[in-house]
Amino acid sequence: MQGRKKTVIGIMAGVLFLTGCREALDLSVGSVGTDVAGRPEQGAAHSDTLLTENDCRTQAQDAVLIDLGDPKADETESYLYESGKLTVRRAGDYRLTGRMEEGGLVIDVYDDDIVHLILDGVEIDSDSGAAVYVEKARKVILTLESGTENIMSDSSDGDAGHRACVFSNADLTINGDGTLYVYGNHADGIRSKDRLKVVRSSLYVQGAVDGIRGNDAVILTDSSVEVECGGTAIRSDSEKDMVVIRGGGCKVTAGDHAIVSNHYVSIRDCAAEWNSAMEAVLCGGIIDVE
Repeated sequence: MQGRKKTVIGIMAGVLFLTGCREALDLSVGSVGTDVAGRPEQGAAHSDTLLTENDCRTQAQDAVLIDLGDPKADETESYLYESGKLTVRRAGDYRLTGRMEEGGLVIDVYDDDIVHLILDGVEIDSDSGAAVYVEKARKVILTLESGTENIMSDSSDGDAGHRACVFSNADLTINGDGTLYVYGNHADGIRSKDRLKVVRSSLYVQGAVDGIRGNDAVILTDSSVEVECGGTAIRSDSEKDMVVIRGGGCKVTAGDHAIVSNHYVSIRDCAAEWNSAMEAVLCGGIIDVE
């Protein structure tokens, strides 16, 4: 990250500024279950019951290799690179390396397709719009290759459609033993219109507005997460929303709330540190905090 331009986001006076979580925690991992529809009952939500095999898949075979600094023509038409933007057009596994200094990464596949991106020392610094934008897919998985640092940032400029540095219209999962730094200079840091899951990863997020946001759910499992933002750090907002944190560590510096959910918040076995200008946990439904 040496030589990188950094943006400091203004946060309301009186909020403590935290240093970053830079190392993933060494944590035990439970068994993997199947998806559960709807909101769990009180005391019954273990994040492993909300994970699928795809959420925990970090390995890939015959992945398409893409150097973001020098994308080559793809004869299989799995992706398209033009005008500084790289668009993934087919389902499957991709291994990304290198730095993209201007454009962004777009995933635009069929509604029932799954795209698995392995980030192997990637830096995407978008000068307009999101660094990663999922236009269409069933699910997108971002795997952080072990031992790597991966950086996503966007510009403070943007239009009404530019809602986050990493934005997905589909389910979004972040997993793997590497580290991901996300700098949302325009609006939110990471946002999904469906479920957003972080599984056994190390994640640092800055957001000019909110930090981590998923419509139906935000699920953090055995991960080291730090969020600094001007609004709410972790937010879920829909008719069946939930925020579930199991294991790991979570540090928050927020200009509004640490966590917001309409229906359900559950936090267990997590080394948590909330520094928020307003009420730490805001939920109109069930709050199950150990």
